[in-house]
Amino acid sequence: MGYWPPRLKARRRLVSGVLPLLGGILCLIGTASGATLKERFVVSKWESKDGLPENSATSIAWTPDGFMWIGTFNGLVRFDGVEMEVYDSRNTSGLHESSVVNLHCDSEGRLWVGTGSGVVSLKDGEWRRHGEDSPWDGAMVRFFVEGGAVSCLQRGSMVRSVG
Repeated sequence: MGYWPPRLKARRRLVSGVLPLLGGILCLIGTASGATLKERFVVSKWESKDGLPENSATSIAWTPDGFMWIGTFNGLVRFDGVEMEVYDSRNTSGLHESSVVNLHCDSEGRLWVGTGSGVVSLKDGEWRRHGEDSPWDGAMVRFFVEGGAVSCLQRGSMVRSVG
């Protein structure tokens, strides 16, 4: 599992305890109303035959323009609810690697993409690679945190950017 700072360990324990509880409550609500979960919710499954580069996703984010972004180890997918468009290192010059580990949409609508070897962002159709020859470059991003600036956990330490 790797090193987790004490504050994050507490949050992780809280989330791992709360999520199953919320799932159970949702099941009870669904059955109390007499409807099964299948009847109350629409469940859709998308696979490579539907346009994904592979059948597993590493992360999901939504941008203010209404697109769902799906990260996979074989590319980044922009989904509008009907069609999927795949971005990878072969067809997108700003995306230096196809392996997407994490996604984050910040408060300005910028999509942050953590890859297996660094960070890129997309804002208003323009890709930007962050931190060439700096701590942002060359390491896998575990997660993003926003609070005045976007930061990420990389190589066991926080790296900060002002965008």
